[in-house]
Amino acid sequence: MSHEPHAVLTDALRETAALYALGALPEDESRTFERHLAAGCPVCEAEAESNASVTSDLALAALPVPPPATLRDKVLSAARATAHPFQYVLADEGEWIEIVPGVARKELGAATETSRSYLLRAAPGARIPMHPHTAIEHCVVLSGDLHSGGRALGPGDYSRAAAGSIHDEIWSVSGCTFLIIEAAS
Repeated sequence: MSHEPHAVLTDALRETAALYALGALPEDESRTFERHLAAGCPVCEAEAESNASVTSDLALAALPVPPPATLRDKVLSAARATAHPFQYVLADEGEWIEIVPGVARKELGAATETSRSYLLRAAPGARIPMHPHTAIEHCVVLSGDLHSGGRALGPGDYSRAAAGSIHDEIWSVSGCTFLIIEAAS
């Protein structure tokens, strides 16, 4: 675009002035247009001012839209999770989600890139099929019995599965609850 004033307003100038008023011109084109305006083009200046008044009114023209009812709870929950250095999940809090028949998982906090923790609860006779481990898995049996890798584990017993390992089927005779912590290293 030249810095010379224009005699008539063309479609291309209208488009440039509109995009400039909306803040939608690429940075280099915006600087060029500003230099053109500073050089004193009354045609482009009038069009830019006309568009600027319309674009400022656009923000006021939109009707307010109420947020979804669940948004407040999500925002407050996220704020609580980041506002305190400690997080608690009481026994009666959280949701148990069935992952295979007779086995449910309850997340204990937001997973991060490096770790995740959750409880697993298995009903009597429940089985968890063979599965791979993408991270190190630390397991502590909290109650009941858990049979894994040819071992019978009880309350307080611990097992560790290396990242990349494959767990054969695990099961519980009488039912159990166990803590899983997955860690990148």
